[in-house]
Amino acid sequence: MDRMVKRKLSRSEAQEEAAAFHEAGHAFLAWDLNIPFSRKGVAILPQREGHCSLRRQRALEDVHQAMNVSGKGRLRMERAVQVCLAGIEAQQRYRPSSIEDWHGTEVYHQAVSLIGHFSPHPRELAPYVELLRIRVQIRLEAQYGWKCVETLAAALFEKKALSGGEITNLIETAMSGKCVQLLAVPANGSSPLALSLSA
Repeated sequence: MDRMVKRKLSRSEAQEEAAAFHEAGHAFLAWDLNIPFSRKGVAILPQREGHCSLRRQRALEDVHQAMNVSGKGRLRMERAVQVCLAGIEAQQRYRPSSIEDWHGTEVYHQAVSLIGHFSPHPRELAPYVELLRIRVQIRLEAQYGWKCVETLAAALFEKKALSGGEITNLIETAMSGKCVQLLAVPANGSSPLALSLSA
């Protein structure tokens, strides 16, 4: 039977929960854009400073080296940038106050680095990043999109790591409507924890 446990999270748990949503955003967009996962999937790992590492275990393999300036290469770059931006967008949607300054800076530089292969002029970079950011937001705002992110975040918070196969199975379960209990994000900012993911 599914159950939702509501309790106040410690600071480290709150950081891990935010990291889980961040990584869930990356993972969902990769799946939604048909970008294959490595077998290692995604993980949230504690750091000595007490923050949670927002670590993706390579959904793309050496994307910079494989990039070319053809139309196909541009499409691949746009997909890679959307996956890159999806973490911070999911975390923002989950709880804006959980975002540190360095989160947005790191993501922006990763996106600009990829886009720079195709649009090196500085005047193009910011609007191009913004366009791709909007595309990510639209995918996350869709009912099925956020449902999948919540499902992945709950599983990541509980298990700390998910393989590529587990990510795919969780998304397919959520999409099929079999996932009964999801990690809800209430309007008042409290943080319920879903310990059970399916019936």
